[in-house]
Amino acid sequence: MAGALGVDFVAITEPYAPGGRISAPGWLQWIVGRSAILVRSSIVALQIPLTTPETVCVNLGAFSLVVTYASPNSALDLTLSPLEADLGILSTPFLLLGDLNCRTSIIPGYQTDQRGYRFEDFLLASNLDLRNPPTPTWVR
Repeated sequence: MAGALGVDFVAITEPYAPGGRISAPGWLQWIVGRSAILVRSSIVALQIPLTTPETVCVNLGAFSLVVTYASPNSALDLTLSPLEADLGILSTPFLLLGDLNCRTSIIPGYQTDQRGYRFEDFLLASNLDLRNPPTPTWVR
C-alpha cells in the first residue's frame, strides 16, 4: 500500500507484525513494542535508541522520525515523561507521530479529556506544534 501511495516512509502504531516483522518487501523497518517505522530501502536511515517505552526513532539525515504509542490502559505520563527527555537529546529537527490515546480541543471537533490535558502540557513544555486533521488518520 505504501508503495502505491508514493511515500518514502510510513509510521505505524499497533502494527500487525507476526514474528516481529511487517510484510513489506523493499522497505527497511524498525519496530519497538507497538510502534514501527518503515522507510524505502533506497533511503539511508539509522535507528536512534530511545528510553521511552513503545517508541522508535529513525534519523533520515536532515530530520528524525519518532513514532510512539501510549496504551489507553496505562498512565500517559509513563510515555510523556521519558519522551520529553528523549526528544531533548535529538540533534536534528524531528517529526513526532503516534497514538497517545487522548483527545484535545486543539483538534477541531474534539473536547479535551483528562489525558488530553496532560498532552497539551507536554506540547507546551516541549514547544511543539500539533498538526492533526479533524478526520481520522488511521486505516485498517
